Amino acid sequence: MVRRDDNLDREKIEAEQNLLIDIQFLIQELIDKNGMSRTELAEKAGISKARLSQLMSAEANPTVKSVAAIFNALGEELSISSRPKMATSQSVLERSVPQRTSDWRLSFDYSTTTDVKRANYNRLVRQAKLVSVLLEKLDFKAHPEAMGVAKSLLARDLVAKTKVMSTGTEDGTCVANIVWNISLRFKRRVVAKCEASYVIIYEGTKDFSDETVNLFVDNVGKVATYAYFRALYAHVDWSANLASPPLPILQFQPKV
Repeated sequence: MVRRDDNLDREKIEAEQNLLIDIQFLIQELIDKNGMSRTELAEKAGISKARLSQLMSAEANPTVKSVAAIFNALGEELSISSRPKMATSQSVLERSVPQRTSDWRLSFDYSTTTDVKRANYNRLVRQAKLVSVLLEKLDFKAHPEAMGVAKSLLARDLVAKTKVMSTGTEDGTCVANIVWNISLRFKRRVVAKCEASYVIIYEGTKDFSDETVNLFVDNVGKVATYAYFRALYAHVDWSANLASPPLPILQFQPKV
């Protein structure tokens, strides 16, 4: 028996995910439209590139201020509106298509275009099957200075980069490269770093758009490799006697 509280919790998670995906799709649409790189957008918005990458990932938790800064940097005026919650059984294709204004003024009205993209993304999350995770390269370096520094004085940065080598939109096999990088800093000096490169293969991506597959890899594929990297880093950290805190646990709960 499914408890009412469980249903409410699941609906809450779906609402959070759907809004996050909508924001990410809108930002990416405008990046493509303006021919702007993420590095350029981060500089113009006054945030770090790592922060922008985090805002576009599955574990993002954007603030109103950061979203406003990004859309302002994209030259867009942002307005917010709401609508009654769509019933689960109602297809997004059954809803009318709102007219987009000529000056590309964005409104959080959850347009049918965005709903279809979100539906396709969620369908890919359910359909795609992870076939292989291959550790392609590992690079670990620790400076002797890291051994004598109090662990509380070390700052740690965790960054992931994704690159889709084949979306598999024709043959159904997606191949991507995900690189995890950790650096430990003491007074702005990098005293230890670890970089691991993984090649992942998914089946079931045929007939999806490149945009949907790229978002899927950046979210789901990244989290899939993180479990392997977290265990790998714990081993090399122990071997080097760094004794740094365990890496955080990333959570991803796809819409079902």
